[in-house]
Amino acid sequence: MAETANAILVSIVTLSTVVLTSCLFVYLTLPKQSKEFTKLNKQLKDIYPLIINFKTDVETYYQVKYKEDNEEDRKYRYNYYQEESLKILIKIDGVDLADLENDEEKKQLKTKRKDFIKKIQNTIKNIEQYK
Repeated sequence: MAETANAILVSIVTLSTVVLTSCLFVYLTLPKQSKEFTKLNKQLKDIYPLIINFKTDVETYYQVKYKEDNEEDRKYRYNYYQEESLKILIKIDGVDLADLENDEEKKQLKTKRKDFIKKIQNTIKNIEQYK
């Protein structure tokens, strides 16, 4: 009985060692992201909720409240959304990729920036029909 328990214990230790070694190998062979990339990526991640909130606010207004508002309120809201979109675009533009040396990282963040800008542009395009 003691031999069986020892054999099981040895098997568990061996399996644990194999799993930990595999995890360590995967971790060590993953491409490392530069500190600059991590910082810039975080800046973009912090902007994303602003875009989603903006888009949601615009859609909600034009689906629900637009019909109820008078012409003056509609114009105010239109100008407000134009200004808000500009603020978000300025924040996106503030994520400067010039200091990023790794081309793959730069490409990845440029793509993310472009996607964010397209989301804002599409939202503004939808607003234009109500002008």
